[in-house]
Amino acid sequence: MELDRNVLEIPADEIADIKVMTTWFEGRVVYERP
Repeated sequence: MELDRNVLEIPADEIADIKVMTTWFEGRVVYERP
């Protein structure tokens, strides 16, 4: 999974705003944000 921001580098109150950019399953991209 690739996120638009690093969870470890942002304030805790911004975590809910993170967007998933890509999701991988078994070595393949199964979701990619347009």
